Amino acid sequence: MNRSISRHRGLALLIAAAMLLAVLTGSVTPARAQEKEEPAGDSIGALNDKYSQLDQQIQQLQQEIDGLSAAKGEEEQKRAQLLEQKQLVQEQVDLLQDKIEQLNGQVEEKEAYIEQKQQSIEENEELFRQRLRAQYMSPEASGLSAVLGASSFSEMLLRADTMSRLAEHDRQLIATLTKEKEDMEAAQNELSASKSDLDASKSLLDQKNAVLAGEADAAASTIDQLGGQLALNAQQQVQYRQERDAVEADILAAIRENENKHNNENSGGQSSSSSSTPTPPPAPDGGGSSDGGSSGGESSSTPAPEPEPEPEPEPDPPVTAFQWPVPGFSYISAPYGYSAIYGNEWHTGIDIAGGGIYGSDIVAAADGEVISAIYGNYGYGYYLLIYHGNSLYSLYGHCSNLYVGKGATVRRGQTIAAVGSTGNSTGPHLHFEVREGGNYGSDVNPYKYL
Repeated sequence: MNRSISRHRGLALLIAAAMLLAVLTGSVTPARAQEKEEPAGDSIGALNDKYSQLDQQIQQLQQEIDGLSAAKGEEEQKRAQLLEQKQLVQEQVDLLQDKIEQLNGQVEEKEAYIEQKQQSIEENEELFRQRLRAQYMSPEASGLSAVLGASSFSEMLLRADTMSRLAEHDRQLIATLTKEKEDMEAAQNELSASKSDLDASKSLLDQKNAVLAGEADAAASTIDQLGGQLALNAQQQVQYRQERDAVEADILAAIRENENKHNNENSGGQSSSSSSTPTPPPAPDGGGSSDGGSSGGESSSTPAPEPEPEPEPEPDPPVTAFQWPVPGFSYISAPYGYSAIYGNEWHTGIDIAGGGIYGSDIVAAADGEVISAIYGNYGYGYYLLIYHGNSLYSLYGHCSNLYVGKGATVRRGQTIAAVGSTGNSTGPHLHFEVREGGNYGSDVNPYKYL
């Protein structure tokens, strides 16, 4: 059970206020109770309601703060993931940029190669045109005329071979020119396609990068909004706590005022009672000496005897030992006093837990009277407060069900409730407290009596 001592003190004040009202109502006459005690009782009741309302508002704000903190954490995680994705995309963009630069270098090399090829083609074409012009201008322009015009057979064969070689050279030259043009066009097309692909990929990555940047900015804006709401809720919670502390001080002042009134009225009642007690009548006039000495004779009337005081009520026998409140379960999940389990906050009782404890019977630690049976959704949740006499109380918190009500007389070992997890609870267990002193006293170590 993780709660601060201030909440315990506040709940104890509520219980004290209820008990004080019951005592005051039962200790005065009906007329005086209606005349004097009801206004104070209404005042304490209104303060109790306001205290409970403020405490509930504080818990609701805490739930909102927890939800906002979780949402803020999710947004921060989302933003971190978006920034990581953006970084990866930027690395891809940088990689594509490197490829584009390399491709630009290849483009320059290809363009130089194409320019060289173009120049070679132009030179070969010029040579080819010059040879054709020379052949056309030659008187032996015709190949057949050149062969037949030979002076001998061997010259004719030589001319025929030369013409054949020229024709083959022309065919090879034409083929070379054609191939070079095709290679040049292919290189140009390849460079154009590669550059288009890289430009398209870079454009897509730039768009993706822009989207991720926008989402990251939106997440950052949401984080700022959640942070602002968290700050407002925390400020409101501080204000509610201050108001609750002020109400708590008012409750204490009202309780002390009612105690003083109750004590004064009891003192006044006792004085009136003693003054109305009959006193012996005075002795009748009789003979005697002038100095008032006795005549030596007995008076004709005897004084009435003094009334015997009423016997004081016997005090309740002191309770020396309590029965274990949850039979069959002995595991202590949180001890009494300061505990690291709850961040070194003061723990006003012991938490009894164990596997399968939910719904198990809770028994009265000793004989007593139930003075509070509360069904609450915060703090102790469903709980019972039993008075055992001699300013000794036991409290049973976080129950799932209560089997006895206020005013019931219970016996030691009697089943009074069932283990649960209502109120400000971390799981099924019984929060067991022992308190000593007036006005529900102060918590003490339960092992003093167990």
